Amino acid sequence: MDAGEFDRTIELFSPTAAVDDGYTSTRGGFASQGTRKAKYVPAMRREIFEAAGREAQIPVVFEVRSDSLTRTIGQTWRIGCGGLVFDVQGSQEVGRRKYIRIEALANDS
Repeated sequence: MDAGEFDRTIELFSPTAAVDDGYTSTRGGFASQGTRKAKYVPAMRREIFEAAGREAQIPVVFEVRSDSLTRTIGQTWRIGCGGLVFDVQGSQEVGRRKYIRIEALANDS
């Protein structure tokens, strides 16, 4: 991949610990872990039609360079890009420590 293909800047968010004050337990929020340049890969036509039944969810794929942060991205993470927030559905390594492909769904929160 050429450097020019990484044309989007994404912000990576990891979940924070839940807060328990002894009476109630509150779900933790998300903390920014940094930004990375990414390549946006549009969803294939079949994926768009499969997602048509889901409400307000747009499937997307981002590819980022593999590094110590991007290798830790899990299904509980979120990605911010272009004013939208995406819930990570999965990530996989492409090549040996070259790239990470992150599959995500846009959410409406």
